[in-house]
Amino acid sequence: MADLTLQNLDQFLDRIRRVPRVALLRVVERAEQLLADEVPVVTTNLRQGITSDVHATKLKATVTISARRGRQGVRTAEVVAPDGSRKSVKLRAQARFDYAEAVARGTGVYGPTGQPIRPKNAKVLIVPGTPGPNESYIEIDGKKFLFRRSVKGRKPNPYDQRAIARLMPEVPRITDRALEIVLSE
Repeated sequence: MADLTLQNLDQFLDRIRRVPRVALLRVVERAEQLLADEVPVVTTNLRQGITSDVHATKLKATVTISARRGRQGVRTAEVVAPDGSRKSVKLRAQARFDYAEAVARGTGVYGPTGQPIRPKNAKVLIVPGTPGPNESYIEIDGKKFLFRRSVKGRKPNPYDQRAIARLMPEVPRITDRALEIVLSE
């Protein structure tokens, strides 16, 4: 049996103190991987916005998805009438919103308010879509948008909750592995 000295004991205790920090870093890394797997991929905005802030000494970490849509200024578009005639128009600024939160929690009748989305400072909303026959639409950068007085909103896609549900059963294994790594150094 190896001689137990005060120096050996101190080294062993230093290793043991590192286990929670190593485990935290590995849990956060796995959380980022699972979030990247679970986010919907219409665009890559959500996947690219996954970041973490780890305070290993405080054993505290935050994983964030920061896909926000900034306020857009006045833009020019063309209104296309059912007869095919076109008219150039200027659009009002679009308000900022938290895209990641809107996707996860839903919007309109499906979201926290439970109410349809209506314009606050305009007569109509413009929403992406394919115009029907004899329907006017607006064209912005080659994309078609329809005029609507209200929209139901977007159903929630709780990708964050799915990632957490997948992560929780893995935490004990990740922690055990962190202990093995630290003790084998």
